[in-house]
Amino acid sequence: MEMWQTLGLVLVGIVLTKCLVLLALSGFRPQRVRQAISGFFEILTKGAVGGASCADEKQDSGRVSPEPFRLLKLLQREARLLDLLMEDLTAYDDATIGSSVRPVHAKARKALLEYVELEPVLSASEGTRTTVEPGFDPAAIRLVGAVSGQPPFQGQVSHPGWKVKAHKIPEAQPGNGGLVLEQAEVEVA
Repeated sequence: MEMWQTLGLVLVGIVLTKCLVLLALSGFRPQRVRQAISGFFEILTKGAVGGASCADEKQDSGRVSPEPFRLLKLLQREARLLDLLMEDLTAYDDATIGSSVRPVHAKARKALLEYVELEPVLSASEGTRTTVEPGFDPAAIRLVGAVSGQPPFQGQVSHPGWKVKAHKIPEAQPGNGGLVLEQAEVEVA
């Protein structure tokens, strides 16, 4: 069982790393990329995603649950996002990558907006000063920098965060097919 957990974390790590590279090439500020990388390694070292251990994501039968992969499957179906992320981009120049990413980005964004309603965790914009009051949710707000003492904390918003307000993601298919993110296709002659 632990081998599958480790393999899952490694695969998620590869996908997230490729996402970060693409986001950086797409023009996000380095501050956001550093913060995303920091969060990525924090998840890997803690061995948990969203505060739940990988064991919590298994079904009673001991098999890996397809639930965490539902959105990934949807983004593959609608935008072929996995195909892009699994492609080795080292041989291509930035202009080629940019022109290749644009249609995938547009389709993935459309699918995300269709199936997931997102809203910022904080209403404050990046760069503005804010106060983090006592009783804040540490799963929603990560404090970085010189953190000491007790709240309230004063600081600058480096990213307002995202949270799911509602979603219409289709249910996972029963059986082993729930972990198949894209079917293999065979053209019979």
